[in-house]
Amino acid sequence: MDPALYKDVVVPRGFKYHYYYSPAAEGKPTLLLLHGFPATSYDWRRQIAYFQPKGYGILAPDSLGSGGSSTPLDVNAFLMNEAAGDIIHILDTENLDKVVGFGHDWGSILLSRLSLLHSDRFIGFVWMGLSFLPPSTQAFDLEAGMQFAKSLVGYEAYAYWQFFISEKAPELIEKNIESFSQLLYPKESPACWLEWITVRGKTEEWMVNNKQPGRPSWLSDEEFDRLNSDVLKSGIRSSLNWYKAQVGNIDLEDNKKIPVENYKLKSPSFLAASMRDPVSVPSMSIAILGQHCDQVKTVEFDAGHWVHVERSEEVNKAVEEWLADLPKA
Repeated sequence: MDPALYKDVVVPRGFKYHYYYSPAAEGKPTLLLLHGFPATSYDWRRQIAYFQPKGYGILAPDSLGSGGSSTPLDVNAFLMNEAAGDIIHILDTENLDKVVGFGHDWGSILLSRLSLLHSDRFIGFVWMGLSFLPPSTQAFDLEAGMQFAKSLVGYEAYAYWQFFISEKAPELIEKNIESFSQLLYPKESPACWLEWITVRGKTEEWMVNNKQPGRPSWLSDEEFDRLNSDVLKSGIRSSLNWYKAQVGNIDLEDNKKIPVENYKLKSPSFLAASMRDPVSVPSMSIAILGQHCDQVKTVEFDAGHWVHVERSEEVNKAVEEWLADLPKA
């Protein structure tokens, strides 16, 4: 990723966004790449290295709270409607009328909101692991959410949120950043998350004990060091607000105003199903996307949460084949 291709823009509500932009060659679409937690636009390095030389346009912003973008501490800065509006402003800044949206983790949540409010700006959607999610019109309660998840998949998939929304999390994560990254990018099977992510108290226990079983083979030391330094450079406190915002139900009133007919995706979708992800459960993503999109291409990958990194070559080739069949913007 060429540092010279990064730009900054201040959106109307006053926040700065740092983003990577490479214009498309004639006849090629631009790919809007929205990363998740605790990543930055660097999360898409393997997609950028693959698609940019082929002439695809690339627009990859650091999300609010991370990288070179603003890091507000006010949880209300993370309203989904407002965050979606920020992304639209960046598209307008670069005179991009229509794009193909890519989302991973919280990036998929943000892409979902963009599809609900600005469907006319997208010629297709690529979901990495976590698929489209319709807006909730009922207040979210973390305890109830954990119990509901357990009734569906047999474990409390939201359990780690208890640590992420706690006041002790930012300092502990930054103090033990190597341990934190080794948990999120596990050396062992992705199934280790069933012990340390989806069980109450275990994420905090891991962090307090500074567990470091090792780095995964699918990340180089250079990449892993970069992941650590990116978190420490911006700090983790702001980006943890993505979780606090949902637990605080700050989007509830906006959610209720979105017309139900908007829940139907109007453009084709590609789902890279992460078959060993205990959090973005593949069976649930497949089912939900099938309910809300009539044109879905699903490809299953033997990967954990970071499917676009763990299986980047396979994922990129499959997405490229799907992109070739998309209607022109």
